[in-house]
Amino acid sequence: MIEVVGLSKNYQVRARQSSSVWQSLRALFSREFRTVSALEGVDFRVPEGRIHGLIGRNGSGKSTLLKILCGILHPSAGTARVNGVVPWADRHRYVRDIGVVFGQKSQLTWELPAVDSFHLHRSLYGIEPAAFEYMLEFLCDAFEAVVDRPVRSLSLGERMKCEIICALLHEPKLLFLDEPTIGLDLVAKEQVRRAVRAINARLGTTVILTSHDLSDVTSVCDEISLLDRGRFLYQGPIADLLTVVSSRKLLRLTLREPVSSCRWESLSLIPTGEFTAEVQLSADAFTFQPTLQRLLSQLPIADLSIESLQLEQVIGAIYRGELDTSNWRKAKPAA
Repeated sequence: MIEVVGLSKNYQVRARQSSSVWQSLRALFSREFRTVSALEGVDFRVPEGRIHGLIGRNGSGKSTLLKILCGILHPSAGTARVNGVVPWADRHRYVRDIGVVFGQKSQLTWELPAVDSFHLHRSLYGIEPAAFEYMLEFLCDAFEAVVDRPVRSLSLGERMKCEIICALLHEPKLLFLDEPTIGLDLVAKEQVRRAVRAINARLGTTVILTSHDLSDVTSVCDEISLLDRGRFLYQGPIADLLTVVSSRKLLRLTLREPVSSCRWESLSLIPTGEFTAEVQLSADAFTFQPTLQRLLSQLPIADLSIESLQLEQVIGAIYRGELDTSNWRKAKPAA
């Protein structure tokens, strides 16, 4: 469904000017620019029918990649084919087969009931009335949506459900969901997740999901891509990350001396306070127990607790370069 090779995107931004009077006067007559790289030669592949999670910190390049795949931006280098089409080369034909929902932008008319926007959507895409009514009923049931009230009177969760319904009425082969659960309560989040899974299973729709809420990713997605500073740190099954979670333990330490004065050559202490720190260890019995004994004998530990690692902590360790993902099994396309 998606095949990206060597994709790069550079932006030209104003160079920061000096605070001196001469430099300020110079800026009135000339502009200096510098190049900022949002994507650096990334490769990205998603087989048809998958739900793929795309995560990363703010400024990692997620939005740039999504906009290129939606045909909104042109890349600086590289190639991309989505559903057999170059997105930015033939947008008129391309957008008929995709659906897009950006969590911060609305495609619904604020003062009208959502169902009126759905009928406008039907006209724009030339959907047959019978097919439209069938999809509308199926989607409204799947999302448990309220569609007969003005959009302005809907809660954030109800409005987000209607946004996704609107993006799916023309039965796109590919759906982009950018932060679909942002600001939603726990019940609304679970309803959206359950509906996305049902749509993928019923219609075979390929879904690209971005979210800062890792619960969205772990409960919905088959595979995950971790993007940072324009490059992928990890691409593969979520199961591989969860295997790492189960194979490591987190030690929370309370020390009798300030953390800054404590050093241990073979471990990286992560300070969480003046007298508290965290250490991640392998859960393997052959290495965990001897390492723990050495910690107790060499550090001024007043108290400690041992916890299972969370997925957020594993991803944080990848960002900090503490975990090497180069030997992990990579995602393979379905046969």
